Amino acid sequence: EGTRRIMSPVDTFYLAVALSEADSILERGFAARKGTIRASKTIRDALDAYGRKHGRASVCLSIRLPDGVAWTPYLRGVSINTAHLSGGCLQRVENVQHDSDDEAVSFTNLFLAVAADQVQSILRSGFCPRHRRSIPLSPSAVQAQAAFARSHRRQPQSSVLCINTQRAREAGCKIRGHARGLELYLPEGEQQLSPSLLGDAPSQHPQRA
Repeated sequence: EGTRRIMSPVDTFYLAVALSEADSILERGFAARKGTIRASKTIRDALDAYGRKHGRASVCLSIRLPDGVAWTPYLRGVSINTAHLSGGCLQRVENVQHDSDDEAVSFTNLFLAVAADQVQSILRSGFCPRHRRSIPLSPSAVQAQAAFARSHRRQPQSSVLCINTQRAREAGCKIRGHARGLELYLPEGEQQLSPSLLGDAPSQHPQRA
């Protein structure tokens, strides 16, 4: 699994970048902060990976590497053994841009379970996601509680908050569907979800995880 492989002429990998930076990257190339570049095997995986980390509009670039460049499998993608890709290795994938939340249009409200002892503080100050700028949501209060229970096994109680999707979109948030469920992406530059977008879920009481 960890064996290095040489990219063949037919291999194509994908990399999502910020919409505002795409033209510059195509001209000057893409530089990694570390010694390798993480890429994906599919367009969708590349866009999803970027969205989870950065939560802003992105475009997808295809990668065709020069002969002799090695890569290794990494999670759902690959790690390419170079710190820089020239613009000639990259090409914009046309008509693919990750800035739409159409998949969530059918949901009037979405739900988020939080620790019961944090509810009042969150309703006053807002919700700040951990380690990323996206917030996993559920289409029902029951599913939100189940998701909380899976990821907070030591937390004894949870309460469910309600988010109106229309108001969230008007505030600049994006709500997108993934294989794992739904996620809300904060507007660029924002670090937390405004308390004005949060409310108690109707008829919900603290539940044991």
